Amino acid sequence: MGAPRILGVVVVGRASPPLSPGVTVWRAKFRKTRPILTLRLCLQPAHRFPRGHREASSPSPPATLPGRGASPGPSPPAATGGAASVLSALLPAQPGLRRRHLPAAPCPPPAGAEPVVRGGPGRALPLPLPPGPAAAAARAMAPLPPPLLLLLLLVPALPALPAASAGPAPPRSIGLKQRREVPGKSAIFSGEHFVLEETDWYLLNLFRLWWHYGISFLRLQMWVEEVMEKFMRIYKYQAHGYAFSSLEELLRSLGGDAFINMTQRSVAESLLEVGVTQRFVDDVIAAVLRSSYGQSVLVPAFAGAMSLAGAQGSMWAVEGGNKLVCSGLLKLTKANVIPARVTGISLHSSEGRALYQVHYEGSEGQGSSFYDMVVVTTPLHTSRSNFTFENFEPPIANFPRAFQPSVTSVVHGYLNSSYFGFPDPKLFPFASILTTDTPDLFFNAMDNICPVNISVAFRRKQPQEAAVWRVLSQQPLDKQQLKTLFRSYYSVQVTEWQSYPRYDSTKSLPPIVLHDNLFYLSGVEWVASSMEMIAVAAKNVALLAYNRWYQDLEKIDQKDLMHKVKTEL
Repeated sequence: MGAPRILGVVVVGRASPPLSPGVTVWRAKFRKTRPILTLRLCLQPAHRFPRGHREASSPSPPATLPGRGASPGPSPPAATGGAASVLSALLPAQPGLRRRHLPAAPCPPPAGAEPVVRGGPGRALPLPLPPGPAAAAARAMAPLPPPLLLLLLLVPALPALPAASAGPAPPRSIGLKQRREVPGKSAIFSGEHFVLEETDWYLLNLFRLWWHYGISFLRLQMWVEEVMEKFMRIYKYQAHGYAFSSLEELLRSLGGDAFINMTQRSVAESLLEVGVTQRFVDDVIAAVLRSSYGQSVLVPAFAGAMSLAGAQGSMWAVEGGNKLVCSGLLKLTKANVIPARVTGISLHSSEGRALYQVHYEGSEGQGSSFYDMVVVTTPLHTSRSNFTFENFEPPIANFPRAFQPSVTSVVHGYLNSSYFGFPDPKLFPFASILTTDTPDLFFNAMDNICPVNISVAFRRKQPQEAAVWRVLSQQPLDKQQLKTLFRSYYSVQVTEWQSYPRYDSTKSLPPIVLHDNLFYLSGVEWVASSMEMIAVAAKNVALLAYNRWYQDLEKIDQKDLMHKVKTEL
């Protein structure tokens, strides 16, 4: 028997306040016309292609400070990429078409509400890998009733991650265009002076890194590349239809027990072990992690490696903003957006199989629907989810984890360059300022941001001109702090949210399978929180649900996958 027809996809989402309150139910209906359900999602991790890649490569990154993406808005949620990713992965195969590799992206709220976009408009997105072998093959399977799939997405707000490296453009099928990059230099500020400054000359940047830190930057790059090369294996596994029922099994298949240990030890400890100096960790590594995760060098090594990988290359940003990824995917899947608020999920049974009833409230009153499969992509924590699970044994409870508070202040005004040691504002050269982990510093990073649509004639504002700056901090800035950073300002827009997991509280990893056909996506945030990690987790859940439905257990939690994949090739 062929793969089942997908009769409907329902996605339930809660946009994070204060951008757009409320919960939305997204229903996409399409029918399968081909005998094979092709899972079609493959993304490149946020770093350079491995050596020897023939189809695409990225230039070696300069030995400069990590740049920041341009975004005039706050940075919101990793969980958002999951629903769009699974939606794209469930598209039916079409004759005469190659597999398309769709980028992960947050899904937009209903019409009339401000879209929640991860990283804000113009942030970098993970880049697609070149097409590989077909991801699905026809299998002889016992006939089963066609499942009705529910993707449950309660969207929290997540901040942005460092930009992905340059490479091939995302697919044109959803109309994406690359936003032109506007050059800008970066520096690291200690609270009293700049400990490291980027210049226009590559050799001078390289010399400064060597003079201050020896070969620590080379050891860092080798360590990150080693981690990323192993992480790249997931795309080969998923291209051959393999899935994992737990995060531990997924990590073990990529890097063995070493990858699991990287979720339990700090990035500082791992880097010091490979010969990176303490000074480099305190100055550069701490600045990158404060800018991306808003946390110290105590974050787990795996999350730190993903963050550092994204900080090494130039970005691929979407012209018009990341929201176009969402609208493009919804259009591609012919989705119909219906606003509602989910209140609970209850378990029932039908002919010996689990059946899930989803209760929700909308403008037309209360309602509920039954589904064979449910994918929950919101973080299941007391402060993040507002619905209940009923009739489950053992009960499904929220996980006792904490999230890192974060504040984004978008300020239109004149920078006080004197605070940074430049009495003459015309001489201030930096568009992005990172900070070391100094107790007296009240902000994590700030950058001069650009619009999501950049014309050929666009230029950055001169330092003495009024510009739009984004300031990242852990607490809202008071008037005195704003006066410290800006000589004067026209407006300030502040957004507060619980952004990333508080990684120093990580003890164990959440499960992927909550019940027979009830799956949890956002647990991967406790490994590393980024759009790409959610995209990987989304395809894993799609493959896992598919393989479990057809009892294709040989495609789940297999050992020695590298050997098996080479054999299949």
